Amino acid sequence: MTTFDQILPRMVQVLRDVPRLSDLGPLLVNRDLNGRVRLIAGESLRADLRLTETLSALATRLKEELGPHAAPEESFLIFEEDVEAVIGRAPVFSLDGFDTVRVVDRLVTESPWTPIARESNRAPRVVFFSIKGGVGRSTALAVSAWSLAQSGKRVLVLDLESP
Repeated sequence: MTTFDQILPRMVQVLRDVPRLSDLGPLLVNRDLNGRVRLIAGESLRADLRLTETLSALATRLKEELGPHAAPEESFLIFEEDVEAVIGRAPVFSLDGFDTVRVVDRLVTESPWTPIARESNRAPRVVFFSIKGGVGRSTALAVSAWSLAQSGKRVLVLDLESP
C-alpha cells in the first residue's frame, strides 16, 4: 500500500516512464482537500488522439500506483482551457526533474508536501479525519479508543479542531 510520503516518489517513477512527457504541455498534479491526487491538463490535448492516449495511459498508471490516494475515476483526469488559471493563489511547486509538471496543493492549511516523520514500527496511529464538522468523528474516536483500552491496549487520544 502507498503511504502519503510515497506519493511524490511514486509519481516521479511513473512520470519517468512516459515517453516525450513534455509533449503533453503543462501538467498539474493536484492534491485536493481530502488528500486525493488528480491530473489537470490543457483542453487542447483532446484534439490530438496520440497525446490523449498517452495522457490516459499515464492517468491509469498513476491511479494504480497511488491506490487510495488517487481521486475517483470520474475526476482523476481534468481538462482545463487555462491550466495556469487553475492555480490561483494555491501553493504550487515544480516537480524535480520535470519542466512541464507542477504540483498544486488545495489544502485548507496550505501545508507543503514535505515528508512527515518516519513511520513508527512501535505504535500504530489511527487518524479520524473529515473536513466537515458534526459528523460524529469525535464520538467514533472516543468509542474506538475506549474499545481498544478495554482490550488492554495503551491508547493516547488527541482530538484537534482546525479553525
